[in-house]
Amino acid sequence: MANAHPCAFQLLNGKIIHAHPCSHQSQENWNNCVCIDLIRATEAAGYYAGIYSSTYSGFRDRLDDSKLTAFAHWVAQYASKCTYGGAYGIWQYSASGRVNGINGNADLDISYQDYPSIIESGGFNGYAKKAAAPKAGCTSPVA
Repeated sequence: MANAHPCAFQLLNGKIIHAHPCSHQSQENWNNCVCIDLIRATEAAGYYAGIYSSTYSGFRDRLDDSKLTAFAHWVAQYASKCTYGGAYGIWQYSASGRVNGINGNADLDISYQDYPSIIESGGFNGYAKKAAAPKAGCTSPVA
């Protein structure tokens, strides 16, 4: 079944426990290395991937975000305004929303990117890659 939203990896407490080739580096570099490896492996499997983290305790304090700009960002900041300074495609502004059909609280997000179009046209997440439109001009052989 196809999914028209990014697969996002979440950095919870900033400590990666499993052994990794970057384990000799600082915690920040190690976190980045693991995030990048997870995203690239997910992309190699045909999925559109990114990273989900909070403005302060994730992107600012536990990651070197300057090395993650190539990847989709889903920023969690429960406030009336997102103050994250980098580019992001989704902002999660609440964890206490109400949605019909869901018992209890629901996360509330705003998407600033047209991820369904990006994912479908790119052939990610189970969608077939769409062929490029033919270029304008003569397509018949000239006699």
